Amino acid sequence: MTTAIRRGEIEYVLLENNPDSDINPALLAPKLEAEGVQVKILTIFQDPTETLLEIGRVFGEETRAGRIVREYRLQQEQLKRYSPLSPQSILALLAIRHPLDDRIFLFALSDASELNKDLYPALCAHNPIKEADYKTVIPGLVEIEDLSFLLAFNPDWIAITGDYLGIQRALAQFQIHERIVPDALAKNKVFTVPYYGKPLAVRRPRILKLWREAAEIAARVK
Repeated sequence: MTTAIRRGEIEYVLLENNPDSDINPALLAPKLEAEGVQVKILTIFQDPTETLLEIGRVFGEETRAGRIVREYRLQQEQLKRYSPLSPQSILALLAIRHPLDDRIFLFALSDASELNKDLYPALCAHNPIKEADYKTVIPGLVEIEDLSFLLAFNPDWIAITGDYLGIQRALAQFQIHERIVPDALAKNKVFTVPYYGKPLAVRRPRILKLWREAAEIAARVK
């Protein structure tokens, strides 16, 4: 970045103002401005609609930001009109493919994940994976060493997020080598749904809608 600044290739630098972060990028503003660099600061709020409105203000797109916020709130209201779902147990799996050598890293999302905290309550869902039962490097992500141990929880359905092929391959291998498979696999109650994390809060209504559709289908399969 410093090379691009010296060459005059950067019009401005956008810094995130996140007071809750251990390292707040906005603190770099005085140093950059002293070098003659134009700086724009974007404050991140807990409420995604406030952040959207702030983005509109920073980039002079107040009208567009207002429209997005109205759509977001409309989607939220539509979700409230749905009938409550019956309680379900959902095993959520995440596969991440290495961009260079195609290695696949498999995880289960625990009750410490943001997905569990923000989506599961709205679905009346239960997560069989408890963070306290595992040693995790990243809170909320349990690295999968033994898929059979997780499937022994016999979830009502399995949510696939991230790299679809990576998880399908692992599930297929399990079915080949195990004589007894849980109902979720035997009855094909395995659904690809979007991953959810805090940075995706603005898309929560849309993501939750897709998870709900999967939950409704799973409930109809007996």
